[in-house]
Amino acid sequence: MSGTFMVAGQTISAVEFTGTKRTKEDFLYRWLTSKQGDSLHHPSLEEDLKFLQNLSIFSSVAYTIETDTGSINQNAVITFTVEESLALLPIIGIGGIQENVNIQIGLADYNVGGRTGQAAFIYNYYDRHSFQAYLHQRYIRTTPFGIAANIERRATLEPVYVDTFSTTYLATRWVVEMMPGIHINRFIYVQGGGAWLKETYTNNNDIAIFDIGLPEVVDTEKWLFKILITADRRQYDRQHVGGWVSQLHAEHINSPFDPVPFFKVFNENKWYVRGGDGNYAGRLRLGVAT
Repeated sequence: MSGTFMVAGQTISAVEFTGTKRTKEDFLYRWLTSKQGDSLHHPSLEEDLKFLQNLSIFSSVAYTIETDTGSINQNAVITFTVEESLALLPIIGIGGIQENVNIQIGLADYNVGGRTGQAAFIYNYYDRHSFQAYLHQRYIRTTPFGIAANIERRATLEPVYVDTFSTTYLATRWVVEMMPGIHINRFIYVQGGGAWLKETYTNNNDIAIFDIGLPEVVDTEKWLFKILITADRRQYDRQHVGGWVSQLHAEHINSPFDPVPFFKVFNENKWYVRGGDGNYAGRLRLGVAT
């Protein structure tokens, strides 16, 4: 191959990638609009360039066009050159005040499976031990499907005051969530799934609290069903962001202890405008709930 010029109407004989280490090239090729056998089209190449930049796993993306001198019609070979960002990062946080220290330790991966998946395990200590483990895999192999899963245990101490009496409860909250999804196209992603939520409150003092109307133990269990539709037209350029994103949420929470089900529907819109060394952003949220 030689040459770096582009001739309108050339046929693309190959689409190649350089610089990929963890990232799977078949996944990248699946979502490009410029395919082998197509006619060379500069606007489509620019759209593909923006798509790769918006994946947020590359610190730089560029492409070159060379003429395949080995072909009869001197077809075009497109090469996307990428530089992968550091994807495996530690999570460390220490804060709080005397006798109330908050410690957070974990590990996050922002390119799971080489397909932009995000996964993390986070341990948190604030009076009690808590943890969270989640996986957000929006691209499963070369299919339009994705999955999000989350398991979380949040344990805290909750004070309760009744007149001059006070006590504390050991509050333990469990969340197990699963949200399959499907890409309608490169910009619209639809998810639907549910979560199981369980909360337990246990009196932390030896003092009997029945006399003041407080229970020793309270158990609640809820089921959440959710649909989320995301239309994302944001454009990333390093620290700069432009464009917009709109999300439609529909949630239903059902509890055996509450005969009245809870419904919530809202739409959240965000706008981004590049300004100087940073960005300007706005948000509007509208919705209804029972």
